[in-house]
Amino acid sequence: MPEHYHRPFKTRKKETIIKKVIIWGFIAFIIVCATGASLFAFYAFGSPKLTRAKLESVKSSIVYDSADKPVYTAGVEDRTYVPISKVSKTYLNALVSVEDRHFYQNNLGIDPLRIVVAGFRNVTGGGASGASTLTQQLIKLSFYSTDAKDRTIRRKAQEAWLAMQLEQNYTKDQILEFYVNKVYLGNSVYGVETASRYYFGKNNRDLTLDQAASLAGLSNLPSNQEPYLHPQAFMNRRNVVLKAMLNNEKITQNEYQNAINTDTLKSLVAKADNDQKRSINMAIDPYIKETLDEVKKLGYDPFADGLKIYTNLNSNLQSKAYELVNDDPSVRFPDDQMQVGLTIIDPTNGHVLAQIGGRKQQKIQFGINRAVQTSRSVGSTIKPLLDYAPAIEYLKYSTFQQMSDQPFNYPGTDTAVHNWDNEYMGSISLRVALASSRNIPAVKTLQAVGIKQATDFVKNLGLKIPAKDQVYSEAIGGSFSSLQMAGAYSALANNGIYHEPTYVTKIVLPDGRVRQFSGKENKAMFPATAYMITDVLKDSFKYGNGEYGVTPNIYDAAKTGSTNYDESETTKNPALAGSGIAKDNWFDGYSKDYSISIWTGYDDPIKGGLNYEQQAIAGAIYQKLMNFLYENKASQDWKKPSNVENVRVLKGIYPPVAVSSGGVSELFLSGTQPKAPIGSITNGKEQNKKSKNDQQSESTSSETSSSSSSQISQNSESESSSSMQSSEQSNSSSSQNTVNSQSSNSQSSNYSSSD
Repeated sequence: MPEHYHRPFKTRKKETIIKKVIIWGFIAFIIVCATGASLFAFYAFGSPKLTRAKLESVKSSIVYDSADKPVYTAGVEDRTYVPISKVSKTYLNALVSVEDRHFYQNNLGIDPLRIVVAGFRNVTGGGASGASTLTQQLIKLSFYSTDAKDRTIRRKAQEAWLAMQLEQNYTKDQILEFYVNKVYLGNSVYGVETASRYYFGKNNRDLTLDQAASLAGLSNLPSNQEPYLHPQAFMNRRNVVLKAMLNNEKITQNEYQNAINTDTLKSLVAKADNDQKRSINMAIDPYIKETLDEVKKLGYDPFADGLKIYTNLNSNLQSKAYELVNDDPSVRFPDDQMQVGLTIIDPTNGHVLAQIGGRKQQKIQFGINRAVQTSRSVGSTIKPLLDYAPAIEYLKYSTFQQMSDQPFNYPGTDTAVHNWDNEYMGSISLRVALASSRNIPAVKTLQAVGIKQATDFVKNLGLKIPAKDQVYSEAIGGSFSSLQMAGAYSALANNGIYHEPTYVTKIVLPDGRVRQFSGKENKAMFPATAYMITDVLKDSFKYGNGEYGVTPNIYDAAKTGSTNYDESETTKNPALAGSGIAKDNWFDGYSKDYSISIWTGYDDPIKGGLNYEQQAIAGAIYQKLMNFLYENKASQDWKKPSNVENVRVLKGIYPPVAVSSGGVSELFLSGTQPKAPIGSITNGKEQNKKSKNDQQSESTSSETSSSSSSQISQNSESESSSSMQSSEQSNSSSSQNTVNSQSSNSQSSNYSSSD
């Protein structure tokens, strides 16, 4: 009887398990495939309808103002549509080589292999990799936005389904024709023919190899690679396209080398020449520029996504501001070179209502916007924000807090701090120091608060001071834009609540979905701090250039600022060394409803400065804008917080002594006010209903003694024609905190405030 071999029990058990795993794995695979197919079918069923009209049209975006009136359309006014027979073969070869080299061989519309490779690279961190064929790109251009949040599985399924349909219903030439006439190529230009004429001033069939490769390269991220703003990126992308053409055997090595050695930038048409031919509304151009930039930051492409963009633009206010700085003869600019940067914000929500980026400008679309430039010092307009508001917030200063205006060096240095008049007022109140813009008390107050605490404070107002600039000279200057300053001052207007400035309020996507937007909000300071600073800044209208911004019957507050030339600058132009010549002039003012920041000066300050008369222009613009805003609207005063005490105190006496009548009216945080003698009134109730003129008359007596005189100069914020002598005497030392001096190598005198 033959002997039989029996496998061990463990081996048979192992094989059984393997078979079960294979079977169940296969079943799972079938289930996953079936589920995927079902999900794909479900998503594809909801796809938009594929129509020729959609494929031929350009998805331009429309910008609306705050009244829902369309004010700008992105780039379709002069698009030239060309049939595929009139499109440069060189351009088509360049486009296909760099975007989809298997376009003619792939009849599915999608490339499964590219999808798998792209997915693997994205998951493993191998870098972002596109998986779209030209057919898919056409579908995206026709139906979907570029926002990352919209790149869902549903959209990808619909995109693939539509791409397959497109391949079944249209020829390769038709697909290319739709694409080359629809693709966005930068500078509000759509389609190869329009782009060829715009960039190179010629028909697309006359493009040279290097030019054709350049336009093909712009199909990818055109805003980041357009030649006028990003010439090096433009050339780099051109070279990538040429290399792709060489690898795809569409050009020879010799042709490649000749094109690489060609400077395509030299054959460009000047942007200014192009823009002169366009219909550009210069009155709103800076606002539109910032709006489109904000849309891009939100993740959308305004030139490719077909959006409805709703903004906070007040068109009537924008037109008024543009007229004031360009055509109003009552605003006497000395020449067409003097410039303006201006921003108006709603303090209650951060909405940018209007913005002026310059005046008498050349017709260049999306040119320089001086309202957002941060290269100029804001002078003394920084003082309420960086110096005095933190002192009230953290050190509980009153408006009567005594300031020492005496010879003083920047802490840790032998560099003297100078006032505008090179004079000293001795012991004065915080109210007088801020309203009359004394420099020495401002630096001392920043020292008492501490630079770290002060810079953290203004960071909550949208003002970020780099570490290298966190020095004591920042107390009287700092480089910020009118947009940032209008935003920062809006917190004073809005009881200490700061709203990030925004241009866009909502975006409607092509499929009807609505995205709402608002700026970040934060509590930047206590309401009491904002109220007390505002009360002091109401007095600024009595000093220097503040008088030019006076708006009777409007409750508002303001701070002026200007900067001087240093020795190195006056050496280059001795004429700038004249008395009272300022490099920059600012007027930042606000009411409960509006915050306005205005900069005036010259683009090249060495060529010219501002004399006393020209330093009044910013205030005049502010006054006219405020009067316009309240033409048919009543102004409301701020309500005093319950923890702020309005106390009458004796003039010239410190510590303060409360009195029932006479003296001066000052503000104290509850618990810090002086105790009243018997029969005195220590908590005088503020009468908000009295007229603004009555308030100003009362506050005048609160700041000057009977023996002092303050003659307002008609020409200078610096009150150069007066010498204001303080009768306030200090009987005790100030309650300022002692702060260790910074080392001299960390302190610089970058700014000189002339007001």
